[in-house]
Amino acid sequence: MDRESDSIRFEDLAKEEEKIISEHTALYRPAEYRRIFFTPQSGPWKVDASFADGYYQSAKVLLEGVIKGNLREGVEGVAAVFLSRHYLELALKYALFHARWLKERTVDEPSRNAPANEVEAVKEEHKLWLLWCELLSELNKRSPDVPATGLDVEFVERFVKEFQQVDKGSIRFRYPRKLSVAAPSEPRPERLGISFENLLIDLTRVHDILSLLDGSLVNQYGFNQDSEAELNSF
Repeated sequence: MDRESDSIRFEDLAKEEEKIISEHTALYRPAEYRRIFFTPQSGPWKVDASFADGYYQSAKVLLEGVIKGNLREGVEGVAAVFLSRHYLELALKYALFHARWLKERTVDEPSRNAPANEVEAVKEEHKLWLLWCELLSELNKRSPDVPATGLDVEFVERFVKEFQQVDKGSIRFRYPRKLSVAAPSEPRPERLGISFENLLIDLTRVHDILSLLDGSLVNQYGFNQDSEAELNSF
């Protein structure tokens, strides 16, 4: 019985060794390349996707995996942090852009839509605090009733501030330290502590708040369109 068991184990090891050798040598043999991207024959093209939601949902999946112990903090976890930050950047930009769809007004004035040629594009900016300040400024000028509802924008502000403090330029969670040999006198950097549990909780709440805020702006634009169309019909 022992000889039979030893024989089975030997066969398994031999098969595993053969598999490893086969996989390794395969990298030295030419293989068929499979095309990935298919651009249109002519004219401009776009990536058909929901970018903000895609980054948010992907961050959630990775964070949940890290928290459950199925994924690694220093591998998938760092990608989850970057996805969270990038979602935040996109969400702020969408809300800022949709706020600019509306004309400047005061609380007592009716809301009106801004002409398309007056809508300012959102700059390619990565500084979260600057985007947040611009969004608050536009809300106060164009849709002052949104912050007046009591929506917990202060929570979003604290989330923005914390990311801004550790990653001002959207670099720290995308790239490792400078790939160069450190001077002998250069102190070894300490490890950044990250609570993935808190990140998931805060990220979810920020997503819900910004989704509600952005939806209110888009709905206001649609309501204004309907009102203007009704007035023009008389």
